[in-house]
Amino acid sequence: KMLVSGMSFASTEPNNKGKNDGNNSNAHLPSLVSEWSSIYDFLLHIDVARSFSELRRIDDGCGSLWTTKTSIDAIQSEEAKQRDKMTAMVSMLKGGREQK
Repeated sequence: KMLVSGMSFASTEPNNKGKNDGNNSNAHLPSLVSEWSSIYDFLLHIDVARSFSELRRIDDGCGSLWTTKTSIDAIQSEEAKQRDKMTAMVSMLKGGREQK
């Protein structure tokens, strides 16, 4: 039991430095980690905010991102319909010519 608990304790320490330097080296670790994670969160928020402002800028530029996407989809589906019609007409014409 003692060995297992010692092993699990050692595995939680980064690079097992705590073993060599005594217990003092890990005293500041939790606060440092939480400090860094809060800094990271802050930077992440800034990054997300920047992305959103860029999206908004694009939004202002072309009406609305979603509308633009929707209209592009609509145009493409309309093109596909027209292409299908043309293909059908061509095959009908070819078929008619072959029947004569």
